[in-house]
Amino acid sequence: MQQDGNPFLGSNDVQLSCVVKVAEDDVVVRITYLSRIGGFKYRSIIVFSIQDNLTAITNPGNYLEGRVTLKNLISSENRTVVEYNRITCDDNTAYRCDVQLSNYIIQTSNYHSIEVKGIPTKPDGFPIRTPGSNVCQGVNVNYTCSGMVGAPPGYFRWTKTSNGSTTLYNDTFHSDIPGECNINRTSILSIEVQKEDNNASFRCEVIHELATSEMYQQTIPEMFVYDPYEYTIITKRPDKIYYDLTTPYIELTCFAQGCNLPNYTWYKDIDLNTSIGNESLYVISDVEIESSGSYICVIETIVNGTEEKYNHTVTIDILKGLILYLLILIRQL
Repeated sequence: MQQDGNPFLGSNDVQLSCVVKVAEDDVVVRITYLSRIGGFKYRSIIVFSIQDNLTAITNPGNYLEGRVTLKNLISSENRTVVEYNRITCDDNTAYRCDVQLSNYIIQTSNYHSIEVKGIPTKPDGFPIRTPGSNVCQGVNVNYTCSGMVGAPPGYFRWTKTSNGSTTLYNDTFHSDIPGECNINRTSILSIEVQKEDNNASFRCEVIHELATSEMYQQTIPEMFVYDPYEYTIITKRPDKIYYDLTTPYIELTCFAQGCNLPNYTWYKDIDLNTSIGNESLYVISDVEIESSGSYICVIETIVNGTEEKYNHTVTIDILKGLILYLLILIRQL
């Protein structure tokens, strides 16, 4: 048996031929194509009846219906041809042909394997980071990338670009979905992150003989590696220097930046024994003169295994309309 053409998945230019060489007084009656189904077991898939000039696809070969053309070229070229109009994963196996002569002798050809080459594709999406939240320095983070890496399988190459320099990673883990000739692979890059990994870009690229330069996905640069505690900010809505009694409400939002999830507690003025709120958001719903004062946000978080407290203060001034008008007028002078 011999093969012509490259058996890429979906290609239409592959031929599998059974070339017959017999003595002058021998007559070829039938040529049968067989495909391997495992071990040394083969099944008949195509029959050429040479004397009747008939061809047939057998029941086990039904998977070939509609995508092969059968050609009997014995009289001119001493061969029969199976011309594939579309290669699929089902064609990825070994073949032989049996030649039956008029004296009932059967000659068996050599074995030939069609190795279907799957064309890789661009990874399915951006690499996914887990955990997806902010993390502390020294924590292990996984980046996951999935997609078709072709057949025979290529691989995913991981690189990091940071501040103009590129790091190549060789130690990665991967798993494949079995049963497909075009391998669907998931690759995981696991690294211990540091603050210099902030705003770095992690790229997952398909490496394969058929891959193109566009077959990669990469992360969007982001800030995600922090110290346990870095700073606190309080925002006001509406954001004003002074408020009057017509203001329906005032929202105060306390945000502590860090790699651990903090607890928030609100206090008013110097009374640190009585809390007024236990969420990041505190709403002054009764906008009265008495609501003026200092609002203190106390943050509790873990630093090096120890609970630490930090605080931040914002001052709210609520004035009557006339007084507010005069203050604004003075500021404009």
